[in-house]
Amino acid sequence: MLRAASRWWQKIKVMQTLRTFKLSLTVPLPKIIQIEPTNRCNFRCRFCSNSMGNRKTEIQDITTTKLRSILSSLPELKYVNLQGLGEPFLHPRLELILEEFKNRGIKKITSTSNGSLLTKQNIRNLVHDYIVDLSISIDSHRADLSYELRPGMNLDRIIKGVQLLLKERNEGRSNFLFGFNVTLSNMNYKDLEGIGNLAVKLGIDYILIVGLKIWYIPGEPNYDLARQAIKEQLLYRHKISNIITKMQTKLLTKGIIVKYIKTKRSLGNCSFPFSTMFISANGTVTPCNIRMHPQYHGLFTIHSNSSLAKQWNGKAYKSLRKAHLEKDTTNIMCGKCFS
Repeated sequence: MLRAASRWWQKIKVMQTLRTFKLSLTVPLPKIIQIEPTNRCNFRCRFCSNSMGNRKTEIQDITTTKLRSILSSLPELKYVNLQGLGEPFLHPRLELILEEFKNRGIKKITSTSNGSLLTKQNIRNLVHDYIVDLSISIDSHRADLSYELRPGMNLDRIIKGVQLLLKERNEGRSNFLFGFNVTLSNMNYKDLEGIGNLAVKLGIDYILIVGLKIWYIPGEPNYDLARQAIKEQLLYRHKISNIITKMQTKLLTKGIIVKYIKTKRSLGNCSFPFSTMFISANGTVTPCNIRMHPQYHGLFTIHSNSSLAKQWNGKAYKSLRKAHLEKDTTNIMCGKCFS
């Protein structure tokens, strides 16, 4: 129980840091960033823009050279979240990337994964040795719907990997946080209770339920399709809220925290342009992994001789922050965002 309490306290501290930010055109360098180690992925998830043809198909892996340039520009960096449109553990030299963080003294490394590689001992070792908080994407407790929502997914294999990983953790190998990341839609909201039961069975720490997001901007392929999916989800918002409220009460008695992030307009309500940044595998910087297509609105690309710190408070980022402060819906990057 003390080990579990320690894990929850870590989660609370990070969430509090994310909520604390300064609304200003010029802001301090971020202490938390998101990095996409690779854009390789072995799934074709239904609601991911990587599956819908909106990103270049060229395989890209972040390099140690690029990472060193990033780290040298962010002296106050404390937390790194490994996520993006690829599966982080598919990076062919991920341990070298994780060692770069360790050498810099960054101990708070979190990651979101599809969980497909957890049956491999070398992957579980990376989690134990480097990761303090790992969540995997689980949208249903049923194998058939899981595959429909995330083609390529083998739910039984993922559950087996999770069981092995948590068994090792509970035997003292490490004490990382482990949770489910649920993308909510009209297709799976009825499965929430089953997901909760699976969480209890496996003995995880938390469930993060996130409403659908629009990964596209007006004019991009699939923008209208994404808007329609959100409209359909919102038809059930009251029923969904009731289900989640009951779920929160029930699972808390089992030691599992459930957090719900509703679908809502982000303009003027988003911390990302002010407190963090997303860095894709090729070094392109955007506010988050929802708005990350450089052919439309990449803020800048990191080069070994460029100053990330200077551009963080440069013209492009100030313009974006101004749009948030003024709730300017004409802004191409964030004006029509639902997240």
